[in-house]
Amino acid sequence: MNAFTSRRIPLIAGIALAAAAMLCIETAAAQSSERPPDDTSRNGAFKSPAVPIPRLPPVASEGGCEPKYRNGTVGSCINHQPCRGFGVREHDGSAQCICYIKRGGCNADERCSAEEGQCVADDESTFNRSD
Repeated sequence: MNAFTSRRIPLIAGIALAAAAMLCIETAAAQSSERPPDDTSRNGAFKSPAVPIPRLPPVASEGGCEPKYRNGTVGSCINHQPCRGFGVREHDGSAQCICYIKRGGCNADERCSAEEGQCVADDESTFNRSD
């Protein structure tokens, strides 16, 4: 090997090493910038800001007008009116029907579900039934 060739090999190796390092840096930068935008429907993000539920004292069901749900459970009777939810005592002392954050209780085709913490369809659920 002559002196010219022996100096050329480290130079070529150094240039190749620098080119490989640049290629790795560019690839990493491209991968981080090509990340898809966050999909809020996929990660369960809320569409509106959270509203705290006031802790209101419960009111007993009275009057015998409780709605009966298809799954065998019953709602409440608040102010002598069927309530698809439960009764709470408002700050002004009045009794109101509510299903978690839905004041007035659930719609006629829904029931208030403690498992879901909201109104759900009033279907005959097979959860925890023996038949």
